[in-house]
Amino acid sequence: MHKQNDKTSNILVNQEKLASNIKRLLVLSKGWLHPSLQVRRKFRDMLISFSNDEQNRNYEFIFTSYFKDLIRMVEDDISDDRQFDGIILLMHEKKLPNRYASEFLTSIRRYLSQGGGLMAVHGAMASFKTTPEYSQILGSRFKGHDSPGPIEIHEVNSPVSFILKEELYLHDYDQSIDTLWYGIYNGEKVPVAWAREENSGRIFCFSLGHYASTFENWRVQSIFRDALAWITRRESEL
Repeated sequence: MHKQNDKTSNILVNQEKLASNIKRLLVLSKGWLHPSLQVRRKFRDMLISFSNDEQNRNYEFIFTSYFKDLIRMVEDDISDDRQFDGIILLMHEKKLPNRYASEFLTSIRRYLSQGGGLMAVHGAMASFKTTPEYSQILGSRFKGHDSPGPIEIHEVNSPVSFILKEELYLHDYDQSIDTLWYGIYNGEKVPVAWAREENSGRIFCFSLGHYASTFENWRVQSIFRDALAWITRRESEL
């Protein structure tokens, strides 16, 4: 009888340890053509594949396609000791909806000030071009893109490189960004993945993702695994 109780107790303890090891992320994924539904599905599949990774870095992803839901959940989160460890944006919006503009930016700023993590992917990097505060958060301002085609992606300070069929975004960059990966445009290095910190918050940006196949690439998946660990504070460096 005592052995059975001990076994049950151990199971409960292990379940509690597993639950405490889970990082929760809120994902705003919206769009029909850009990002396409196929891109959004492949991105979602990639994230879910990280739910239980081989390094025991477990994640739970909460998906929404509505700004109002993201704002509400982030605001609830801020007032409840931050239950989300990260926010991920995959969308393309020319401008913030007027009824949400102030709340969205205020919520993100407050969330970051409390140590939250933010990840912006492809179209999210080209969104809200007329909103300087959004550009300041990302450390970049979108100004256009090259024609889609093969791009050689290089890791900074490393001989590692790989090729993707992609759309190379061009930005004006803040000096605060830490470039991690870059492509080449007209002989110049163009950051495609970078990180920055704002107050207590961590921000990771990945400007590629025009094609669904990008998120099936194992090197891209590795980049995202590392980025998730960094923005959720599983790792101190990226």
